[in-house]
Order: sequence, then structure tokens, then C-alpha cells
Amino acid sequence: MVMGKTPFLSITIWDNNAARMAEIDHNIHLVLRELKLKGIVNSISEPPLLARENLLNRVPVLEIEEKYWSLKANTVIGQTEIKNLLIKIVSFDSSRDVKEVIKA
Repeated sequence: MVMGKTPFLSITIWDNNAARMAEIDHNIHLVLRELKLKGIVNSISEPPLLARENLLNRVPVLEIEEKYWSLKANTVIGQTEIKNLLIKIVSFDSSRDVKEVIKA
């Protein structure tokens, strides 16, 4: 993550269900826009890679800044969960109050 006025995130969705990945991707973009964050969202759905990373039983999984995050297996990760996670991950510079973002 490059620190500055607006953090830039690298987010990867690991999943083997195309419809669920599309919904999570949409949710991530909505939250990024709401929190005024920038980032690139990628998707990985290749079963051999999922198996090699031991993620098959945990999908969907978000990889953010080289860390893996999952909630409940085989369930769409909603906007609220993504927002809460990104608020915890991102270090806001001193000109921005996290409480202001949470209330928005």
C-alpha cells in the first residue's frame, strides 16, 4: 500500500464461483468509492491455485496487501463486511478522521 493522501490497495478475490465473484467485486468497488480509496481488484478462480493456497474450503477469500481474509465459506462478502475490513486495514493520514469515514 502506498501511503499518501489516498491509499492505493491491491485486492484479489479468490473464489471458484463466477457469480459470487462478480457480486463481491461490485461490493468492493462500491466501498472503495464510498471510502474514497483507490485500488485494483483482481480475481483468481483456478482450482489448482486455490488448492495450492489451501483456500478451496474457505472461498470466497479476499487477499488484501498480501494477507488473506475470509468470513463464511460459500457466502457473498457484503458491503458492510468489506467496509469494516478496509477501515481496519487502511491507515488514514492525520488529515482524515476514521470516525468521519465510519459515520458516512
